[in-house]
Amino acid sequence: MTRTFELGRYSGGFKGMATGKRLVLRTTSNELSLHVGDRVRVLDAHLVATADDEFQPALVTMGAISEVFVVLKGSEQLVA
Repeated sequence: MTRTFELGRYSGGFKGMATGKRLVLRTTSNELSLHVGDRVRVLDAHLVATADDEFQPALVTMGAISEVFVVLKGSEQLVA
């Protein structure tokens, strides 16, 4: 997914790469340093809610064992 907007200290807006749907990713830590335009892969996150309205984003929550990898621009290398 690609980060599309800042939402707050522990969450941010993303767009799903495969579906194009908007997502809100909620974390439990402010140590996650992502910027608008970053492409990421998220493992072991939980899809909490999906909206029937296509303009409302789905809510994804990260837990203690979740992982985020930044995909470097112009490559498929991952940075943990």
